[in-house]
Amino acid sequence: MKEKILKKLDTLIGEANTLFRRLNADDFEDAVDGAKFSGFQTGVLSFFKVILGEENLYYKRFYNGVKYYTDYNLNLALELLSKVKTDIDEGWLDDLKGLVSAELFSDFLDMAEHLLEGGYKDPAAVIIGSVLEENLRQLSLKNGLPIEQNDHKIGRMKPLRAEALNTELAKHHIYNLLNQKSVTAWLDLRNKAAHGLYDEYDLTFVKNFLQFVRDFAAKFI
Repeated sequence: MKEKILKKLDTLIGEANTLFRRLNADDFEDAVDGAKFSGFQTGVLSFFKVILGEENLYYKRFYNGVKYYTDYNLNLALELLSKVKTDIDEGWLDDLKGLVSAELFSDFLDMAEHLLEGGYKDPAAVIIGSVLEENLRQLSLKNGLPIEQNDHKIGRMKPLRAEALNTELAKHHIYNLLNQKSVTAWLDLRNKAAHGLYDEYDLTFVKNFLQFVRDFAAKFI
């Protein structure tokens, strides 16, 4: 996974250099090259969000600083990409996203617990389910498993569904078949909450769901 991340960073640095050359080229085209810059900007932010998280300083600096197709913005983009690459190559960022994610997971689960204390089982179930899905995504990334697949119908990558991530994690022995079946059952509860099937579960079920996700995160994330 580290090699893949470094390779992706090299690709993004190459894109930035190409955009820099195009900006000062005689045949520069505002619309075409501007669209390429926009795609580059979105791609870097998406990549930083996955590997670092939105709370990371590199993500925030890029988000706030690289907004326009100018020499200064491209130089800043190259500087940030190079620094991230160096930090990852030297091992400084290996555990950072996991720490950020753990804090976010805890905040959301505390929110769900507060809702449960007020008897609001349905929004709590949706929140807990979202945390479980993100746990599956982070666990997949941690173990070098894909979290996206190419959808030929729409011509781009799209996220794998939570159950697909669950299947792959069990298939690669990240956890056992019993864990897989438990995740499947709890994802079913999340789906019922998300689709308004509120009579098919009660408050106790959602409290147990909360405890399961806390235990799952503590064990695997």
